[in-house]
Amino acid sequence: MDSLTNVIIHLPHECTSKSLNAQIQRRVERSCDGGKNCDYSYYYRISPKMPQSCIDLKNHEWTRIELPIQYGNNNWVEGSQYSHPPLPPIWFLKDDLEKFKSKQMPR
Repeated sequence: MDSLTNVIIHLPHECTSKSLNAQIQRRVERSCDGGKNCDYSYYYRISPKMPQSCIDLKNHEWTRIELPIQYGNNNWVEGSQYSHPPLPPIWFLKDDLEKFKSKQMPR
């Protein structure tokens, strides 16, 4: 029982599609004109990586859970909803990510 308690204590958030869809990564690209002037572009995406703590919870001998899968437009869905292979992660500008989240993600 101590090993299951240890797994649960280390969960940073729920292992649900809604919780995983809230985990956002940021990437910064810099372009400079050869001098000191640089422009920065910020891109965002829903993290495509399942947290190790969720994997540990699924693999524990005393649990029987089905983890969400990352699907298509890069949102996490419950595994029973889709049988197609997922597409590679997509990077969005901040405003585009917010539009995508409001229209595409399951609630």
